Amino acid sequence: APRTTPPGATPTPPTPVVPPAAPELPSVERTVEQTRGAVQPVVDAVPEPVQAPVNRVAGTVQDVAGTVDETVDGVTGALLPGG
Repeated sequence: APRTTPPGATPTPPTPVVPPAAPELPSVERTVEQTRGAVQPVVDAVPEPVQAPVNRVAGTVQDVAGTVDETVDGVTGALLPGG
């Protein structure tokens, strides 16, 4: 192999290449919260008998979203190094 360092000089070690960190996965629950906040004025404008079931369903969706986040975190934590 050709010599790249002059005789008597201390070779400089190569700079390690660090891969970029994996981007953080978006939170499903956070997305549901943002969506609920955006549609809340519409829900408030519908008649009262409609509001309760809509809010109940939205709450269930948000609970499921939290479960999805926990499951994804558990799976990715088990699969990714350092998790």
